[in-house]
Formats: sequence, C-alpha cells, structure tokens
Amino acid sequence: MIEVTAPVTPAGFLPLLVAWPGLDTRSGPLLTPALLALAAACVAVAIAGKFGAC
Repeated sequence: MIEVTAPVTPAGFLPLLVAWPGLDTRSGPLLTPALLALAAACVAVAIAGKFGAC
C-alpha cells in the first residue's frame, strides 16, 4: 500500500502547502496610499525598462 500512495502524496499535498499561506494573508494593512504609489512606481519603471530594452 505504501508503494502505491508514496508518489501520490507529495503531488497532492505540495500544492496545498504552497497555497495555504497565500490564502491566510491579510492585505488590508498593505493598502495604504504610500504603498500603492510605490507599487505603481515600480510597475511603471518595470514597463519602461521592458520597452526601453527593445
């Protein structure tokens, strides 16, 4: 029985272990105007860098 379930167990539980912390994250404290402006600036720089490199 162990030989049959051993390969299935990591494939079944690994996505659960990765997804659980993401589902438990509270994003409310991160939604401040200063952090949103910083995130928008980072995205703008990334987009400009992508087009500037071409």
